[in-house]
Amino acid sequence: MVNKFMLLPLWGRAAILLFLLIIVFGSIFWKVILWFLSVIPFLLRFIFRYLYLLTEIPVAALHKRFGAGFQNIDNQLSYIGERIDLVLEGWYKAWHWPKEFHFGKVLLIYILCMIAIVLPAFIKTDNNVVKVGETIYSKYEGALLLQFEKQGWYDPNKAVAVNYIEQPEDNKIEVELFETSLIVTGIRTSLLVRDAPSMTDGSILGRLQNEDTVLWHGEMCFSETDNGQIEPWVKIITVDGIEGWSRLNYLHPIEYENLEFEVYLKEEN
Repeated sequence: MVNKFMLLPLWGRAAILLFLLIIVFGSIFWKVILWFLSVIPFLLRFIFRYLYLLTEIPVAALHKRFGAGFQNIDNQLSYIGERIDLVLEGWYKAWHWPKEFHFGKVLLIYILCMIAIVLPAFIKTDNNVVKVGETIYSKYEGALLLQFEKQGWYDPNKAVAVNYIEQPEDNKIEVELFETSLIVTGIRTSLLVRDAPSMTDGSILGRLQNEDTVLWHGEMCFSETDNGQIEPWVKIITVDGIEGWSRLNYLHPIEYENLEFEVYLKEEN
């Protein structure tokens, strides 16, 4: 069941998990959740009253000493302080003693979370700021899969990406796997480690920077990009123990790192 779920694209998995988390569990436990979250306006109100007191004391002293010159300032400060305090109190009561379930607000939160997760994949960007939602989701999805794997409900070795290019049986060659170190070079932001060899499907398991080294046991496949090109992917293991797929274009054997090559042009007669 979980293996079939992981064959879904990122937006499909996020839609299902967020629906269960926000819509289903949110509708059941929303009172308890809001009750705990009411500590936010409670603390804000406490901090505001403390800051207001620090401001009001010197203004009141100046008003008392110099008279009407500071009366308007004192009155305006008291009015603004009262309005802010009432807003924070209303916020606290609405969360501490919730009366009804606001489906529209919960649905809005669901839609905003979905946009934050799937937007980077649609606009094709590697910007870390834009990818915050996708990164957070992938992190917690990976933690959830790890628990499923410990319980025996998920086997990552049986998960197959939908865009693998299968080779005919008569063209497959059995080779003995080996182990070698690869080094990351030529990237501008980060090289993604994914659970499937695809730029659109699958989850992000980690990120690599230039000069990072990984282990490769010889497992490689080819994946088709959005523009129809074929590119190689290799299954690697990072120094943090993360096992996943990365694009081979930005990896090369570490033993060739310091070699220099000279190119000679042959003169034509």
